[in-house]
Formats: sequence, structure tokens, C-alpha cells
Amino acid sequence: MSAENLELLRQANDRFLATGELDRELLDDDVVIRDHDIPDTRDYHGPADFGRWLEDWGEAWAEWTIEPEEYVDAGDKVVFVFRMTAKGRGSGLEVDRHDAMVYEFRDGKVIAVDYYNSREQGLVAAGVAG
Repeated sequence: MSAENLELLRQANDRFLATGELDRELLDDDVVIRDHDIPDTRDYHGPADFGRWLEDWGEAWAEWTIEPEEYVDAGDKVVFVFRMTAKGRGSGLEVDRHDAMVYEFRDGKVIAVDYYNSREQGLVAAGVAG
């Protein structure tokens, strides 16, 4: 099932990057999103809150782009590694780094998403690096 999960995520990300549309069908009704990049942030719950998290995250940046780099099969998890370039909305701070999102699947649906500001943190969190 892990290869199928990887392909489902790749297709959903391709769609999001091309259209800005979130594939809500891929998300479990109780999906939880945790952002480990922003200190003291709350967890987000459910597909609608996933959209809210994207909005909250995007508010910090005047402009941003992400370029997919790698999908790592981690059993019931898939690590999505990407290059993020961004410019802070208020600070003008420019960021160029490799971030990771760990998607956990159950029965073909995403049940959890964890956002990390490095590839290494994502791989460790998914249990594929030590």
C-alpha cells in the first residue's frame, strides 16, 4: 500500500502546485496537521482546518515557491521533501531551504501531516533516518 500512498500524494501535490486546489478527498475527516516550524502553533484538525493552516502559513510570506525534490516511502508514511524559497512579509527575510512534510496514511487517506523545516527532521520523524 505504501507505493500507492506515495503516488496518491504525488498526484495531489502536482494538482495543488498547478492549481492551488487542495485534494480534500485524500484527507481523512479527522486529519491532524502539526507545524513544527512555527513555535507555539496549534494543531489543525479536519480538511477545512488544513486549508486554514495553509492560509496561516502563507500569511507570513510576501512571496513563496516550493519545488518538489523527493518522495520517501516510509511504510504507512510518505516524506515529501521540497525546496522552499520565500520572502518574509514584514521582515523581508529571504529563505532558501529544504523542508519536509510527513504524511501518515490509513486506508488510502491522510490521517496526519507534520511539517518540518529540514529534510533530516522529516526523515527522523518518519523513522527512516536516525
